[in-house]
Amino acid sequence: MHTIGSVVLRARYDVVASIVSVHVVRRPALMLNVVVDDGSGRLLCQFLGRSAVPGFVEGRRLRVAGRVATFRGHRSLLNPAYEFVDDSLGQSEASPYPWPEP
Repeated sequence: MHTIGSVVLRARYDVVASIVSVHVVRRPALMLNVVVDDGSGRLLCQFLGRSAVPGFVEGRRLRVAGRVATFRGHRSLLNPAYEFVDDSLGQSEASPYPWPEP
């Protein structure tokens, strides 16, 4: 497990963080932007073709994994694998994508 503050570009990481914002972007393409924070920094998680993901609400903790890139000056993960690390909402949905190997 890594902290967001320690990630470098083009490397694969997995981090556990809390959702601080969820925003739908419709142009130029439909995507769900989810910003997560682990106390050491923030990371933008972008889900192309999605306007919502069940359980993605502010304050929810999740584990995200993928290759770090930049998007408009922000560190980001594109279509990251994810899983919830709490069950405060009684949901246990995991990413439909295979969990990346370390």
